[in-house]
Amino acid sequence: MDFLFKRIQDRNPDGSLQIMYTIHGGKDMEEIELTHLSGHKDSSIGNGAADHLQLDIYGTNSVKNLLDRPTEFVVGELLDFVYLSQKFARPLGYDMWLAVRDLVDCRRDRELPPARLVDMGSAEQAEALHVLQGPVDTASNSSSSRRVAIDRGLRLAEKRQLPLGGRRQKWLDARDALYEEIQEKAWNPKRGIYSQSYDEPDILDSAVLVAPLVFFCPASDPRFLSTLKEILKSPERGGLASNSLVYRYDTRLSDDGVGGEEGSLRTHQRFHIAGTLWCIEALTRAGEYDRPLLQQAVRMFEDFLGYSNHVGLFTEEVSVAGEGLGNAVQGFTHVTLISTAFHLSRALRRVHS
Repeated sequence: MDFLFKRIQDRNPDGSLQIMYTIHGGKDMEEIELTHLSGHKDSSIGNGAADHLQLDIYGTNSVKNLLDRPTEFVVGELLDFVYLSQKFARPLGYDMWLAVRDLVDCRRDRELPPARLVDMGSAEQAEALHVLQGPVDTASNSSSSRRVAIDRGLRLAEKRQLPLGGRRQKWLDARDALYEEIQEKAWNPKRGIYSQSYDEPDILDSAVLVAPLVFFCPASDPRFLSTLKEILKSPERGGLASNSLVYRYDTRLSDDGVGGEEGSLRTHQRFHIAGTLWCIEALTRAGEYDRPLLQQAVRMFEDFLGYSNHVGLFTEEVSVAGEGLGNAVQGFTHVTLISTAFHLSRALRRVHS
């Protein structure tokens, strides 16, 4: 927490945050290829996407239909983390609350340029971690991430009795307006899915599966369940699942603007590990109300564990042949794995208690 608090207090001149820092808090992360090292794949240090804009980090994963402009996504993730740390660890001091409050104001007031925003991709391989660079579009996920940022600010103020300085009603109105906007524009009643973006209502994205994790909706919500069941269909039937793994989205339908046949978000032939784990956790949460879904989550999780390497760790992606691809070993993947395993274990204990 101290590390993150220092980053919040040391924001860029425009008030923004980077999506990543060095372990010492430095902002310079030039990506350098290590040509002198031999191995299975190319090796490099640093990260060329460190200065990209990703709105998600400010509010966290949410209905993720969710640029080629980085910081907005970071605040969502960041404020969700701050909220959870307050819930389970050390309370926020006043100076830090002022910094957090400024961040929420920044997210509430920010008008996004037209773009298709998608959440949870690969920074090195798709220009930015949450970015699609395709046609100009309005994205459901940017709105969702902004909503999460505002919601966490409200929850923090309520739980800790922190002063809002006249902001409470403005924040409430902004949060509720974003919620209604997402439900109205991201929901495709004809297909029964939350779509990847407002302007492409037929395209699925497994990133929407984090909706219950960030309190956007319960896993038992009919709209969410319908989306989950569509994602679980095979690609031949319009879904994203195969062999207990899940694709992030189908690039045959959704142009990421990058082109070529390589890169984690560029082909339909690479399964998304985080998307697979989101799916398992969504099944787990929904399975608390519908037992067959919980049983499906267990089967899918047990199958998923077979894709680890010889020491039980996972890469960012998996090829159709079962080969680990992308970042290796990826921290984000394992944080998601821990969350999924924890919730699955807890749900099973409840069922059998």
